[in-house]
This record gives sequence, C-alpha cells and structure tokens, in this order.
Amino acid sequence: MTFVFDCQQAVAHHPLTLDISGVTFRPEGAGYIALLAPGPDENPWSFDFDIDYTVFNRRIWPALAQRIPAFEAIKLKVPGLATWPLTILTIMPFLVPTRL
Repeated sequence: MTFVFDCQQAVAHHPLTLDISGVTFRPEGAGYIALLAPGPDENPWSFDFDIDYTVFNRRIWPALAQRIPAFEAIKLKVPGLATWPLTILTIMPFLVPTRL
C-alpha cells in the first residue's frame, strides 16, 4: 500500500529512503509518499483492494517517526494501492555489461 502524507514541521531534504523495516519513503511535491514492502509471510500478489489504515498506523508511521522525529506530526492525505512486484533489482541499481 502507498500512502501520501504531509509533515507539520520542516524537514531537511531526504532522497528516496529505504528503511530496514521495509518502509520506503520519498518527497513528493510539498509532501511525502510512503509504502511498505510485504513481509515474508504476506502474500504480495493479493488483489485485496480494501485500504487497511492499521498498516499505516501500526507499521509505517512508527518506522517513519523513529527515523525522522519530525514525522511524529504527520497528517495522512491520500491512501492508495500499488500492484507492481517489488524485487531486489527494482530497488538497487545494477550495471549491465555492454559492447562498444
């Protein structure tokens, strides 16, 4: 799930940040966008499109607030859904050998 939020306090610029908890966030316009990678016991191919706000309140928000204390005062704007697969290759840069 993807969530868009505003921060009530000023925060220094942060690029795309991947937390060890599986939470990913980045700046998006005047706010931020955050998502949570599915855990090993969760089905990443689920087509359940109900928005579960407890995921944000219990897993995403605490990880954000621990990493950046200003995120303790965030305001959730828009929840959304992401249905693309997330693999190690999509979050890490890699080089492909080429012939010149």
